[in-house]
Amino acid sequence: MRKDYFEITYKLRIREISAMVLTSLVILFYAFPKVVESELVFEEAEFTEILNVEIVKPLQQQQQFKSARPSIPIEADEESEIDTLDFMDTDIESFGDWGAPPPPPTSGNRPKWVQYDQAPTPKKALRPKYPDICKQAGIEGTVVVSFWVDEAGIVDQSSIEILQSVPCLDQVCINEIKKSKWRPARQGRQKVGVPLSMPFNFTLEN
Repeated sequence: MRKDYFEITYKLRIREISAMVLTSLVILFYAFPKVVESELVFEEAEFTEILNVEIVKPLQQQQQFKSARPSIPIEADEESEIDTLDFMDTDIESFGDWGAPPPPPTSGNRPKWVQYDQAPTPKKALRPKYPDICKQAGIEGTVVVSFWVDEAGIVDQSSIEILQSVPCLDQVCINEIKKSKWRPARQGRQKVGVPLSMPFNFTLEN
């Protein structure tokens, strides 16, 4: 039986087609990057923008000229003569005694002890939080704080003072006292302000 021509040349034609496809792919592979590169360069050149940046010079600080007039009071008949006078020409003795301003009022006049029949009591138990950093450092001890509770049951924050200190724990005690509210002390039926001292114990077992 005679074989068909296409059947005989089938393998050869497959090889030829495969070779052509591979050759075409190689040619496209080498040719395509160059085209893309040229297009990119063209686009980049087309959309390039030049920004003009203005450099602002810093403002020059104004020179401060000191006045020739001395800061010490000088006696003069007219204001125009002040610049020509010297300190030695001034009669200081005529100024007399210059009184110093009175000192600001302080709370140091409060008594350190006040008699009372009923002690002040906090409206809520004072329990300062044990700082984690102090726990991790193994710090424990007792902080003693003194403060003044007035007749309205308000803590005078300026009167708070550390009598016995544990540096890592002092501030939490002070903060707890500052935000505390109290029932004031009483002498009979009268409300009075009194000083208080309160210890705060911190132990790692608790």
